[in-house]
Amino acid sequence: AERSGTVTIRNVRTGETMEQLPPPRTECFIWCMLLAPSHVWMGTEAGPILLYHRHSRGFVKEIRAHSGGVYCLAQNAARTRVYSGSNDFTIYEWDIADGKPLRLMS
Repeated sequence: AERSGTVTIRNVRTGETMEQLPPPRTECFIWCMLLAPSHVWMGTEAGPILLYHRHSRGFVKEIRAHSGGVYCLAQNAARTRVYSGSNDFTIYEWDIADGKPLRLMS
Protein backbone atom coordinates (compact mmCIF):
# COMPACT_ATOMS: atom_id res chain seq x y z
CA ALA A 1 0.00 0.00 0.00
CA GLU A 2 1.11 3.54 -0.70
CA ARG A 3 1.16 6.34 1.89
CA SER A 4 -2.14 7.56 0.46
CA GLY A 5 -3.67 4.16 1.27
CA THR A 6 -3.97 3.19 -2.38
CA VAL A 7 -3.07 -0.46 -2.97
CA THR A 8 -0.60 -0.86 -5.84
CA ILE A 9 -0.07 -4.25 -7.46
CA ARG A 10 3.33 -4.48 -9.14
CA ASN A 11 5.03 -6.95 -11.45
CA VAL A 12 7.40 -8.98 -9.28
CA ARG A 13 10.12 -9.03 -11.95
CA THR A 14 10.04 -5.44 -13.19
CA GLY A 15 8.40 -3.48 -10.37
CA GLU A 16 6.07 -1.97 -12.97
CA THR A 17 2.57 -1.03 -11.73
CA MET A 18 -0.02 -3.50 -12.98
CA GLU A 19 -3.11 -2.33 -11.11
CA GLN A 20 -4.14 0.18 -8.46
CA LEU A 21 -7.02 -0.18 -6.05
CA PRO A 22 -8.62 2.49 -3.86
CA PRO A 23 -7.71 2.56 -0.16
CA PRO A 24 -9.42 -0.08 1.98
CA ARG A 25 -12.57 1.05 3.74
CA THR A 26 -11.05 0.35 7.11
CA GLU A 27 -7.70 1.51 8.41
CA CYS A 28 -5.64 -1.64 8.60
CA PHE A 29 -2.42 -3.17 7.43
CA ILE A 30 -2.66 -5.54 4.49
CA TRP A 31 -0.51 -8.60 5.21
CA CYS A 32 -1.16 -10.67 2.07
CA MET A 33 -2.88 -10.52 -1.29
CA LEU A 34 -4.20 -12.96 -3.87
CA LEU A 35 -5.02 -12.07 -7.46
CA ALA A 36 -7.90 -14.35 -8.40
CA PRO A 37 -9.56 -14.36 -11.82
CA SER A 38 -12.32 -11.88 -10.90
CA HIS A 39 -11.35 -10.54 -7.46
CA VAL A 40 -8.40 -9.30 -5.47
CA TRP A 41 -8.37 -10.83 -1.99
CA MET A 42 -6.53 -8.98 0.80
CA GLY A 43 -5.77 -10.43 4.23
CA THR A 44 -5.45 -7.86 7.00
CA GLU A 45 -3.72 -7.70 10.36
CA ALA A 46 -7.06 -7.19 12.10
CA GLY A 47 -8.60 -10.34 10.62
CA PRO A 48 -11.05 -9.25 7.92
CA ILE A 49 -10.47 -10.28 4.33
CA LEU A 50 -11.22 -7.50 1.86
CA LEU A 51 -12.51 -8.34 -1.63
CA TYR A 52 -12.22 -5.98 -4.58
CA HIS A 53 -13.54 -6.55 -8.08
CA ARG A 54 -10.43 -7.00 -10.17
CA HIS A 55 -11.63 -5.24 -13.31
CA SER A 56 -13.79 -2.39 -11.97
CA ARG A 57 -11.46 -2.01 -8.92
CA GLY A 58 -14.52 -1.46 -6.75
CA PHE A 59 -14.85 -2.69 -3.19
CA VAL A 60 -17.06 -5.82 -3.06
CA LYS A 61 -17.20 -6.86 0.59
CA GLU A 62 -15.43 -7.44 3.85
CA ILE A 63 -15.35 -11.02 5.12
CA ARG A 64 -15.10 -11.50 8.89
CA ALA A 65 -14.37 -15.07 9.92
CA HIS A 66 -10.93 -15.15 11.54
CA SER A 67 -10.40 -13.80 15.05
CA GLY A 68 -6.74 -13.06 14.30
CA GLY A 69 -4.78 -11.52 11.46
CA VAL A 70 -4.79 -13.22 8.06
CA TYR A 71 -1.19 -14.05 7.14
CA CYS A 72 -1.68 -16.03 3.93
CA LEU A 73 -4.04 -16.53 1.03
CA ALA A 74 -3.73 -19.30 -1.56
CA GLN A 75 -5.86 -20.78 -4.31
CA ASN A 76 -6.22 -24.35 -5.50
CA ALA A 77 -4.88 -25.47 -8.90
CA ALA A 78 -8.34 -25.31 -10.49
CA ARG A 79 -8.72 -21.71 -9.26
CA THR A 80 -12.12 -22.43 -7.71
CA ARG A 81 -11.22 -22.19 -4.01
CA VAL A 82 -9.30 -19.77 -1.80
CA TYR A 83 -7.69 -20.75 1.50
CA SER A 84 -6.96 -18.22 4.23
CA GLY A 85 -4.58 -18.88 7.11
CA SER A 86 -4.62 -16.84 10.29
CA ASN A 87 -2.68 -16.41 13.51
CA ASP A 88 -5.84 -17.67 15.25
CA PHE A 89 -4.65 -21.15 14.11
CA THR A 90 -7.49 -21.67 11.64
CA ILE A 91 -7.70 -22.14 7.89
CA TYR A 92 -10.87 -21.33 5.99
CA GLU A 93 -11.83 -22.58 2.55
CA TRP A 94 -13.80 -20.09 0.42
CA ASP A 95 -15.59 -20.12 -2.91
CA ILE A 96 -13.36 -18.01 -5.15
CA ALA A 97 -16.24 -16.51 -7.15
CA ASP A 98 -18.35 -15.06 -4.34
CA GLY A 99 -16.33 -15.33 -1.12
CA LYS A 100 -18.77 -17.67 0.60
CA PRO A 101 -17.22 -19.91 3.29
CA LEU A 102 -17.12 -23.60 2.44
CA ARG A 103 -15.40 -25.08 5.49
CA LEU A 104 -13.30 -24.35 8.54
CA MET A 105 -10.14 -26.32 9.26
CA SER A 106 -8.46 -25.95 12.63
